[in-house]
Amino acid sequence: MSEKTKQTKKPKLVNTPENPPADPAAPKPTLGELAKANAEKRRSVAQKDVFVFVKNPEKPIAPQATAILNTIAAHPGGIVRPELVEALKPVLVTRQPAERILTYYQGTLVDAGLIRIDNPERVAKTPAPAAAEGENSGVTNA
Repeated sequence: MSEKTKQTKKPKLVNTPENPPADPAAPKPTLGELAKANAEKRRSVAQKDVFVFVKNPEKPIAPQATAILNTIAAHPGGIVRPELVEALKPVLVTRQPAERILTYYQGTLVDAGLIRIDNPERVAKTPAPAAAEGENSGVTNA
């Protein structure tokens, strides 16, 4: 016997004060305009990022990442993104803009626990809880 697959209906959106009906006479923004507005919002939030030094690396890291880390470490209270980018310009020897190099390495530096980025407007990623040592390590004793 073959089972029929159930087709699910899309839920209808209810017009509420939080979700008012669209004005049919209003011009709809293009996809490019929406993307540009979202990029501007992200950029304005990122300008308020404060980079704070946490610790030195235990393993060697890339030279550009080391330059970024040393520059952040030179500012004990932290440094905001625009000032950090300006401070990196004479330090980084590259064809790429300092902003791009910083953006490339910031995730690696944060994930390694070497720096943290403080910004109350940014939604923080919460790391998955690490399994406690000795619990379900995947090894069974036979």
